[in-house]
Amino acid sequence: MESILDFDQPLNVQIFDQVASMLSTGNQFDIVRAQEVLTKFQEHPDALYRVDKILMESNNMNSRFIALQVLNDGIRTRWMTIDEHNQSMIRNFIINLIAQECTSFSRIRQQRALLTKMNSVLVSIAKREYPTHWSNCIQDICTSADPSTPMVENNLNLLKLMGEEMFVFEEKSMTSRWAARRREALKEDFQYIMNLCGMVIVSASDPLLLKAAVETLAIFVPFIEPAVVIHPEILVHLTNFVTGDINVRLPALRCLTEYFSIKLDRGSTGDAERNLLIEAFRAAFGYIVNCLPASHSSIIEKTTFFYEEGGPEEQEFISVLNLMLDAFLQQYITYITYDDALLVASHEMMVGMSGIEDQQMFKTCVKYWCKLGEHILEGAASNVKKNISSKLQKVLSHVRFILIKRMAKPEEVIIVQEEGEFRRERVKDVEQLHMYELMRNTLVVLTHIDARDTQSIMVRLMEKQLDRSEWSWDNCSRLAWAVGAISLAMPPEQESALFTTIISGLLTLCKESHGKDNRAAVASNVLFVAGQYPRYLRRHPKFLAAVTRKVFSFMEETFPGVQDMSVDTFYKLCEQLGGCYVQRLEDGPLSFAESTAQNWTLTVSALSRQQIETCFAAVGFWVAAEEREKQANLLEMLLHDTNALFKQLVENYAHQGRVYCQDEAYMMELLHYLRIFSHIAGTCGDAFVNEMYLIALDLFGLYRLFTDVQTQTLASAGASAGALNNSMESTRCMRLCKREILKILEAFIENSEQLDYISQNVIGEIFSTVLVDYQNSIPAVKEAGAMALAAASVRTLGARLSDKCDSILSCTFDTTVAMIAGSFETYPEFRLQLLKLLQALNEHCFDAFIRYASSAENVLDGLLWSIKHFDYPTMSTALETLDRLLEKVVESSYAEQFYTAYIDKIFQEVLFAAMDTLHAAGFPFHCRILRKLFGLSDSMPADMPVLGRRAVLDFLVTQLLGIPTQTVASITEFVTTCFDKYPLEAAFNTCIADFLIESKVWGAEQENRLLQEEEERKRAQTIPGYVPMTNTAF
Repeated sequence: MESILDFDQPLNVQIFDQVASMLSTGNQFDIVRAQEVLTKFQEHPDALYRVDKILMESNNMNSRFIALQVLNDGIRTRWMTIDEHNQSMIRNFIINLIAQECTSFSRIRQQRALLTKMNSVLVSIAKREYPTHWSNCIQDICTSADPSTPMVENNLNLLKLMGEEMFVFEEKSMTSRWAARRREALKEDFQYIMNLCGMVIVSASDPLLLKAAVETLAIFVPFIEPAVVIHPEILVHLTNFVTGDINVRLPALRCLTEYFSIKLDRGSTGDAERNLLIEAFRAAFGYIVNCLPASHSSIIEKTTFFYEEGGPEEQEFISVLNLMLDAFLQQYITYITYDDALLVASHEMMVGMSGIEDQQMFKTCVKYWCKLGEHILEGAASNVKKNISSKLQKVLSHVRFILIKRMAKPEEVIIVQEEGEFRRERVKDVEQLHMYELMRNTLVVLTHIDARDTQSIMVRLMEKQLDRSEWSWDNCSRLAWAVGAISLAMPPEQESALFTTIISGLLTLCKESHGKDNRAAVASNVLFVAGQYPRYLRRHPKFLAAVTRKVFSFMEETFPGVQDMSVDTFYKLCEQLGGCYVQRLEDGPLSFAESTAQNWTLTVSALSRQQIETCFAAVGFWVAAEEREKQANLLEMLLHDTNALFKQLVENYAHQGRVYCQDEAYMMELLHYLRIFSHIAGTCGDAFVNEMYLIALDLFGLYRLFTDVQTQTLASAGASAGALNNSMESTRCMRLCKREILKILEAFIENSEQLDYISQNVIGEIFSTVLVDYQNSIPAVKEAGAMALAAASVRTLGARLSDKCDSILSCTFDTTVAMIAGSFETYPEFRLQLLKLLQALNEHCFDAFIRYASSAENVLDGLLWSIKHFDYPTMSTALETLDRLLEKVVESSYAEQFYTAYIDKIFQEVLFAAMDTLHAAGFPFHCRILRKLFGLSDSMPADMPVLGRRAVLDFLVTQLLGIPTQTVASITEFVTTCFDKYPLEAAFNTCIADFLIESKVWGAEQENRLLQEEEERKRAQTIPGYVPMTNTAF
């Protein structure tokens, strides 16, 4: 078996066939062994020169496929290293192989897999050669066989594959110049493709041959000018095919879809082409309607029945027809408004498709209805739009009904029905959430067109739920989801009527429902709808109070998911309507917020700790909305019981701190109170300063206590890994508490306006307690939140902390770098928070930061190292920070000194990061930074050392010559183009993208040279007296 790996001896094809056969006929051991040997054979550089023997002498299909794969890989990776004579021999060899297999239609179809592989090899050659070395490639293929000969079928398949590989999928990996050149060449050569496809379509009768011709034409239609592809005779035949042979009808529909997607110019030529396409659609649509079942009267019912009662072929036909209908109507609806029959019938067919249980088809339909609605609503009203709206009134009513009946589940609803049981949703269905957003937008648009119709449908469906004629959890829920989706889409009066009708109906259903499951399901609908109508609730504070009390009652339900939804709805109501809760009600001296705060602990007593913490975050919006002089009182009422329990715990810690720190129950209780503080601090705004007066000293005291206990515990644990892990587990609760204290301080500082209080009473403690602990503690117990707190302090206090910049970085930078420098993966949160700290210092304390960075070179080195990260948050934050730093430096007095020291290093690191495919997501940032660098260099004298244009060119040529696909000439051209294009963002980005593509393609320099020679040759042909430039040295 291993003898085939001896490349010093002639290849024994018989042995090679035996090894290849083992892949499908051998036992498990033989298969593994054969795979290893064949893999080594394929990877050997000389394997390329043995494939001709295999392909000529072997009849084993596995052997021939392996040989073709080796040949394809060689062409893809080594083509430019092969001399022109051998390139021509390989090309001719493949062409002859293909010709040998195309002796008859039956053989072509029997050997389709093998021919497809051979075709792909020839396409790989065409990718490298067309249109420079093999300029007549397409012409050769199209004219090598008469339409009546068998080989024409494979030629069409070859052209189709070439279109897919070279124009549909390949262009993203080509430079903009090469893509444009190839398209120009295709425009010149398309006449041959059109002639071949046209002759087959018009004259052939073999269905499979017709299929190949139509599929090939469909591939190239999007790339060619309309005047060339819109041919009346071909359109007539395509329309006839849509109800013809089963092999041709789907390709014909797909081809017509491409035709109807063409963007036509305005003017007489465009109008003529448009009329041809409209007539083609009218004919095809008429044929299709006549083929629908006659058992139903309306096109809506006929379409649905045809799909539901048909087999896979009929269903696929409707699916493809859906795409064609969508393409035509999007482009031509305004041009068929005069034809009432066609306008209504085509949209009725789309309605029938909207009712079919096929997710992809339904999605296409919903997108179309959304665009149609936007078209009617956008811009100035016109007679055309009025005609569309009036003529399609019944159609749009059908669509509203379908959308309401099929409304997808929104993210807020977490109770789902699975296998007949109601459960709490554990994993979000991303596809369904996307579908809900699409359906919501569509229903909103259609409601704006006719709000009364939407209201009528919803009220009618609710009545059927109440009289139980159509009751089901699914029907009730989808109606509720649809009602929630159209919030703010109706005029206020109509919205009020609809909301009260639906919410009253749901509450009635909730009372009448038997069993916890049904009550929970309806309760979820009540909660969802209630959270979606802030405008109505804002205008009706009493109703808001009643709804909120109902939400509180649902908080006592124990069915999985109901409490969570109740809490989420309460949070949403408070966030949107915080001001309404603090308004005094007409029937009492207190506001709803004040009366609730008096019994707040009892109100949330049935909830879990996590849910209680969310509720405190919700009522924080009440405090923020309250009048300033009343905020402290409301906050004290809400936190009264929490403060009392917290103070009691703090006293216990003060007396027996170490004992309590080891008690997990006590620590989790303390953690709960700290989380309450952090949650409410994040939403109540500046009012939290009143709470900080009470707890600030306790927070810092607890932080110091936990730091001391952590230090002692770890010191006593010893250095062994096991002991350290045990001690880490015992201090886990302390770490969680420290983390929460940092969150409290960060939320307070981020939202506070009390800058003097923070500067005088908080910042000092942060430095002496938090940052010193961060600097001195071992990595295992450091908290990334310390840097987040420092960054928040810088953002809030700004220049007040300029004199502390050195201290902040001294406590954080070096110790963090020591943790993360070993890899790109460990401590991801620390990397991100350090970058955000640098970002904050750069934005708000720039002078102090740049002075520190200039004296400590490791700051910029660390920033440049950070842009090499692969995770997007770290990479993007580093790039954004570097971009903003360069922007601020240019405007400062440090510009020349800074850039003289760092421009070369920044150029090098950013360019090499951009050339790494794992950093593709950072491309916009890379371009922005490089534009700044080229712009700065261009503003300096050209011969200035380091910063001048010549110095930058010399440096980049030296650095980039290490790329095997680049030469001095190509790099010089790239840098010169960058200097020319940097004022234009789009042109500069294209230049960078082209360079990155060329840097990854072996032989890019040769391809650029060929392109240049081709352009010079064309100029010489078209410009009298023009002499082509040559590369010959004097």
